[in-house]
This record gives sequence, C-alpha cells and structure tokens, in this order.
Amino acid sequence: MLQCLERIARLQTTTHGSSAALPPPPLQPKCLEAVNAQQQQMIDSVHLNYPLVSACQAEIAKVCSSASSPQVDLLGCLQSKAVLKVTEFSQGCIAAVSWVTQTQLSDIRFNPKLTTACALEISSLCPETRVELDGTHHVKVNGTHTAERTGGVILECLARNAEVIKSPECRREVRGIGTVLTNFPTANLPLMKSCEAEFAACIGPHSGGATLLDADVRACLLTHRANFSERCREKTDALEKLAHRELAFNANIRVSCGRELEGSLARCKGVDSHLQLQCLWRARGQADSAEAMSDECSRTLRAFQLRAHESLELLEPVRKPCADDFKELCFSSSAISLPGFGLQCLKDNMDSLRGAECKRAVFELIVSTSADAQLDPVLSRVCIKAVKECMVAGVAPGEGRIHACLRARAFGRWGSTSTTDKKFDDKMLSLMDALGTLEANESQRLTLLKMSARPLTRGCAQQVTKLAQAEHDDVRMSYPLRRSCKTDLQNFCADVPPTQGQGLACLESHARQRDFSQACGKTVKRTLQVALEDYRLMPQVRTQCSDFIKAQCAWNSATQHGGMASNVELDEGLGTTQDRIFECLIRAEEQNNVTQACGAAVRSAARSAFANFEWARGITMQCDADIFDKCASTEGRRGAADVNGDGRFSGEETWTCINQAAHDDGWVPHDSHIRATYNVFYCVATQNPAAFQTKDGCIPLGAALLSTPTAA
Repeated sequence: MLQCLERIARLQTTTHGSSAALPPPPLQPKCLEAVNAQQQQMIDSVHLNYPLVSACQAEIAKVCSSASSPQVDLLGCLQSKAVLKVTEFSQGCIAAVSWVTQTQLSDIRFNPKLTTACALEISSLCPETRVELDGTHHVKVNGTHTAERTGGVILECLARNAEVIKSPECRREVRGIGTVLTNFPTANLPLMKSCEAEFAACIGPHSGGATLLDADVRACLLTHRANFSERCREKTDALEKLAHRELAFNANIRVSCGRELEGSLARCKGVDSHLQLQCLWRARGQADSAEAMSDECSRTLRAFQLRAHESLELLEPVRKPCADDFKELCFSSSAISLPGFGLQCLKDNMDSLRGAECKRAVFELIVSTSADAQLDPVLSRVCIKAVKECMVAGVAPGEGRIHACLRARAFGRWGSTSTTDKKFDDKMLSLMDALGTLEANESQRLTLLKMSARPLTRGCAQQVTKLAQAEHDDVRMSYPLRRSCKTDLQNFCADVPPTQGQGLACLESHARQRDFSQACGKTVKRTLQVALEDYRLMPQVRTQCSDFIKAQCAWNSATQHGGMASNVELDEGLGTTQDRIFECLIRAEEQNNVTQACGAAVRSAARSAFANFEWARGITMQCDADIFDKCASTEGRRGAADVNGDGRFSGEETWTCINQAAHDDGWVPHDSHIRATYNVFYCVATQNPAAFQTKDGCIPLGAALLSTPTAA
C-alpha cells in the first residue's frame, strides 16, 4: 500500500502534466504530506524500511553486517555494494535499493545534510526553477508548489556545478550525491524524463523507471549515445563528464576492474581522486600490470580512454590546465563539436600555449598518442582505412606499431618492388621488426609490401606527418625511443636539450660507443632512416632551409626550379617526392646558394643518411643503382662494400666504396644529377674516401649528426 502511494506521490510531484494516457488521481495535500513524511523517516532510518530490509536480508548479513546498527549508513553500504558486487545481490534486493535511491533523490528535502551544507549554493547556483516536461526551457515556479525540491533538478544542478562550489562541507555532500547519480542513473529523474524514449528503444518499454535496471541503463548510455536526441544527450553528457572526473563516479570501471582495484591496482585508489583514472590507464599500458588485468577490465578501461581523447571536456588532465589557452586559441565550432579537434588544436598550437601546466598536459597527450595511434581520434578517423589495412597485415595496435605502419606508407619509397628484389630485403626486415611481424610468412610479407606501396590519402598523410614531426623534434615524444633509450638518454645526453632534434642527434653521435645499448642503437637507426625519407622530419633542415625551399625547390606544371625533373609537392603530408627537395638543396649547397646554417643542416642530414645506409631509403636512394653496380653486383667490385665480411653494408663501408668508385676516371653515374651529391661531400683536401666534408672540414662518417646545435 505504502509503495503504491509513494509511486503516485512521485508521479504527482515529478511528472505533473505528463503525456501518460491515464495518470493516477492526485493525492490530497494532507495525504501527500503524510506520505512524504513517511518516506523521509524510512530514508533517515533505513533499518525501519521493511521492504528494503526484507528484500536484502541475506545481502545485509553477507556484505553489510557492520552496518547493522542504526548509527551506520546501511543505505550507503547497500548502494555501494549493489554496484560493485552485483553478482552477489538478488534481483529483488537490487530493485529495492534502486527504488529507495530513486525516492532519496526525488526530493531535496530527503537530504537534510545537503540542504543545510549547501543552502547558499542552492540559492546562487540553482535558483527556484524547474524544467518543463518537454525539456526545452526553464520557467519560474510560483505559488506554494515547491517544484525546486522535487524531480532531482536541484541535485542535478549541484552535481553539475561541483567544481565551483567553495564550501568543503557542501562539496563533500555534493560529491556523495554525484556518486549516487552516476551509479544509479534510474534515480536521476531529469535524465530518465529526458531520455525515456531512448531507453525504451535500447532496453525496452518501462514505466517511470521502476522496471529498469541501472546496469542496463549504464550499458545503454555507453553503446547508444550517438542515437540520442539533443535533449537526452544534454543530460547524458553531464553524466559522462562526471564519470570521467574520478573513479568514484565511474561505476562501469569500478565493476569491471573490481578485482584489480582490490589487488594489483589498489595503488590507484590511493592517489588524488582526479588522477585515479589516469593511474588505471597508465597501468593498462604497462606490461606487468596489463598481465594481471582481466580482459573485461582492460576492455572497459580502453573504451573510456578512447572516449576521453575525443573531447577536451572528458580528458581531465588537459581540461582544467588548458581552459584559458583553449578559449584563446581553439574556441571554434569545429574544435568544440568535432571529436578530437579541440585536443588537436592544442597540439598544433603547443608552442603558443601560455600556461606551463597546459604545455605539460599537452606534451603528455602527444606522448600517449605516440604509443597508441587509436588514442588520436582525428588520425583514427582520417586514416580509418589505412589503420584497418595495417591490422589486416598483422600489425597489432600499441607500442607505436600502427604509427610505424602508417609512416612506412607516408614516407617510404617502395614503388613497384617485389619480395624477390634482394636490395629491399633489409628495408623490409627492418619494417617487419618495427611492426612486430617478423614471424610473418611469405604471403603476409607480400601483403605488407603491397600495402606499404599504396599512398595514404591527403588527410591521413597530413596527420601522420604532424605526429612524426613532433617525435623527431623531441625524443621524449617518441614511444620507441623512450622505451629503448631511457638509460642511454640519461647516461649520454642528460645535458643536451631534447628539442629541435638535438636529443636524437646526441643519441646518434654516441650510438657507436661500446657501452651504448644495442636496443637503443637499433631504434635510433630506425628512427633516423624514417626521418631521412622526408626533409620535414629533419628539424634543422626544415627550419634553416624553409625559405629557400619555398622559393627555389618548389615545382609546378608551369615552372621548373633548379632543373628538377619531377614534381616536388610542398603540401603538408605529401611525402612521395620529398627526396627531390633534398636533391635541390644539395645542388644549391654545391653552388653555395644557401645560407651557412642551411648548408650545415643539409650536410649534417646527408652524413646521417650515409652513416645509416639501407637500400631504398630517402636521401641515399638515388645512389642505390650506383652502389649496387659498383659495390655489390657480380659485374662490379662484388663485396667491395662489405669490408668486414658480415654480409651487410654498413654506412662507413658503403660511403667508402661508392666515394672511391665515383672518383675513378671515366665513371658515369646512372643519374647525372647524382655527381653533385658525391662532389659536395667528398673530402678533396685529404682524398680520404672514408671521410665526409662538412662546413668545418673533413670528419669521420661515424661522427655524423642529424642536426647540430652549431647549425642553428
């Protein structure tokens, strides 16, 4: 009988004017007052709530026995455990807890601690207004009807404004209400009212929310958000923001990772509340923690992490410190409305960010996307086909592998090569090693090669280039280098600025030392080989030679600068002919037509290219035919470049061989323009084919640097 009266009272105070076909007759004022008083008593003294206690008798004895005295919050215990230990709760108990929670949040008078602690905030942040039933506008409430106390509108308002509440007592009470609202969405009456049709579509018809399970509503919120109406999405967005603020507001993660949070990931509960989710995300990316993590926990964390990177409002570590910079630099319709565009704007304008904390946050954002390409929503969207093709070819997400796959297509020079061309074996094996596909069979290898030879779309290539530039400019942003070279950076480059390419240059200069780690040396060489495919990935060349490139190395159908024989695209993201730009720079350096700083950068990059020689790679690719004929083929001086007999051509071996051959009497290169390359870098003063000509004189090729501080 009491529950029947409670239901009528709730409908009367929260859905007045509803479109229901046959609404129940309203309770008389005195009856309504008596029902409300009874509800208040049963919430204040849950032990006297017979329907709840009888439905949850076993659960109380099992998980809430410590709350058996009236002085302990039995309802709070049941609410918490019903979410976290749902498999140990009967459906009857869950329904009873949900019903009492709905009653608790239906009228602000049922929360006397909150009304006392937040009296000032209620009047200033949540004035006497109520949402009309169509959810489209607010109207003042006049007369004796205290609608601001009912329908959960004030509680929702306080939770939405939690960050601006100054009073510690009020913040504490609102945080508790926010936890209940997010864990029990069926008790969020404004949400249930605005999304009634949406929940009916993805769960099934219901009446007043009484027959809905909170777990079903939470699942619906995650999987059907894109289909919600604007009115409903306004409510779900507010709830989603809370769920990304801290762990206490995220029932999905707390349920999926319950075992881990009590065991291997218990440390994440001990950090500041706003850092707890980030702690879990980092743990998922660490091998030792990931191994101890269940698939369900890992999948749930992954889903929330991907979603957070789509919106600045959801990515807590970036949202607060970058609020002012975002308003100044990125407050456009596309940055606000399109997934990932707001965060991409901050990344694109990193040098213009004023706040130190914001710069650090955006830096960490780039670092995270370096390891996992799918955390970049813009790249994931514009490269969706290319990413799928990488995965079909056997490339697993994570650890920078998807990025390596995309860069092989953006910057690689694969042409129409086949797996029978032995000149490309080393390049293909290096790529397969970077992609984690060394165990691939011949068919998979051919699939990978064919995929790598297909160019990326313009939009995808632009996004791939952006992140590649950031990583080559600053080694700290490169996941492969951070993982492999952490110790070497500390031992050899601690005093070298990591930016402007100097960190990578430092690693390269020490890579041949005996105590330099093999793993780091391998990663440095692989990184340099990608950088040397495209001048835009060479920080010093890009900055010191930019004016000359735009003025003298651009090509179009009407103009041929510098006698160039093929197109050079300067458009961002198009790397198919960028080696021609470097060819233009070499010829200009031979004629002494570039600035000293640009010339030094060009020579530095060329030294790196020959020092890290590999077939079909960037700057040295134009020399492949000559090197093969003169140093590798049976017709030429077979094995001349393989001085140590290890079956491979090192940079020093290759440069020595081809430099000697290039200066033999009567030698004619395959490409007449290539002679400029040898003339520029040949050490005429010493006639030493193993040395390399720089602005400062001849140096051993092994001392090559991709970029040098003096070049700047």
